[in-house]
Amino acid sequence: MLEMFEDGLNELNGARKAVGLERTPPPWHNRFLKKRELEKYVKGKFDNALRKSSGVAYDTFLSSYFFGSRVLYPALIQGKREIEYNNKFVQFFSGSPPFGNYSPIQLCILQKT
Repeated sequence: MLEMFEDGLNELNGARKAVGLERTPPPWHNRFLKKRELEKYVKGKFDNALRKSSGVAYDTFLSSYFFGSRVLYPALIQGKREIEYNNKFVQFFSGSPPFGNYSPIQLCILQKT
């Protein structure tokens, strides 16, 4: 599953607040999942291929990209010019290893038990 999760958006907005940026609202067309609700729903129905102990594991593979493009870059250019996401600065973060939980988009691979 490649889905939007509330915790990643909350962490992203916490980082934005720390550098004086406004929060990013959730897009109207996405339903952000709550991990606790998902885990309750899949319990006993699926095993996670990325399992960490007995819980469901999530891959935050876009976390560094979201931090660089939605926190660091906007904070650096704040008030100087308009944000342009297709630039060399942001591209650097697209290839960076994931760090933290700053991406609302997360991967969860489930297998039938």
